[in-house]
Amino acid sequence: MTFRELRVLITQLPEGSRLGEAEQGEAATWTRQEWMLADLIDVAQMQRYLAEAKATRKPGKPPKPYPRPQQDRAKSLSPRLEQWRQRHVREGDDGC
Repeated sequence: MTFRELRVLITQLPEGSRLGEAEQGEAATWTRQEWMLADLIDVAQMQRYLAEAKATRKPGKPPKPYPRPQQDRAKSLSPRLEQWRQRHVREGDDGC
C-alpha cells in the first residue's frame, strides 16, 4: 500500500472514528450537523442580544458562545505527523 492509498483510506473514515477521536479528541465525536447547530445557536443568541440592545439602548454583556468540544492536540498523533511532513513534504506539495 502506498502512502497515497493510505491517505485516501484515512480521509474516507466515517465521522467519529477511533482514529479521528485519537487525532482530534472530543471534537471528532461531533457530527457536521452538531457543529452547524452550535453555530445557529450562536447566531440566534447574538441577534437577540443586538435586538435587545437596540430596543433598550443599554447593551448588556454579549452572549457567550455555545460550548464546543476542544481539540486535544496534546494527546494526538499530530506532532509526529507534523515532523514527518516537515521532513518529507515540499512546500506547496500535499504529498499526493
